Amino acid sequence: MSANTLPEIPRDARPHFAYTRKPQSNSAVVQYLWRWRMWLETTFAISMLEPWEKWLVCIVVFTSAFLFWLGSVRYIPRGIVTMYSHAVYYLSGQEGESASLALLYTQWINGTAADVAGSIEL
Repeated sequence: MSANTLPEIPRDARPHFAYTRKPQSNSAVVQYLWRWRMWLETTFAISMLEPWEKWLVCIVVFTSAFLFWLGSVRYIPRGIVTMYSHAVYYLSGQEGESASLALLYTQWINGTAADVAGSIEL
């Protein structure tokens, strides 16, 4: 081999992009999943990452989404109950089971809300 010639590149060393080609299946579900995957990879430039980096990004995103969902499911209902009790207290001036927004509303409609809320005008 002379100094001016370059070695040939083996055929196996070329990139293999078969996973980016449209699937041969005519199933609508397979086609939709492939389009969704291609959209996701191109939108967020995930197609430029190596496989281990793709896994890392997916793990971080799904873990964050799960923790956000878990926090929402566990803490939003408690927050709604707290806001409801605060609203009842602010509107009626009473705490506990005897005070409810439905009771306050019916008394307001009947014109007796001034008795319940004290001097607060509704």
